[in-house]
Amino acid sequence: MSSLQSIKSRSVSEKEFIVSYADALELVSIFDQLRIRILGWEGWLLYEDGNLELSQDHQGTADLTELSDEATVAFMKTTISEAKVDWDKKPENDKAKLYFCITPDK
Repeated sequence: MSSLQSIKSRSVSEKEFIVSYADALELVSIFDQLRIRILGWEGWLLYEDGNLELSQDHQGTADLTELSDEATVAFMKTTISEAKVDWDKKPENDKAKLYFCITPDK
């Protein structure tokens, strides 16, 4: 299992957790273990030149504060995985990679 710091070091943003698919799923698990509430996720496109752009096809989740922690974790993992499957079938932009911004409550 990766540590929070190692995932943060791989984030393409210094201020947010914008990470690859594998790191996004791992991050959700780490936040769950640390009892850090997750507010949601957004899809971002990372281009070869390092530019980031908000995904139009994979906008992520709305506010999840009404869900229990357990339901939030399950919903996050399911919807992130569904976005990855969709992306693999038909990328929104074949010159970019799909990344995930995971927003914790702290």
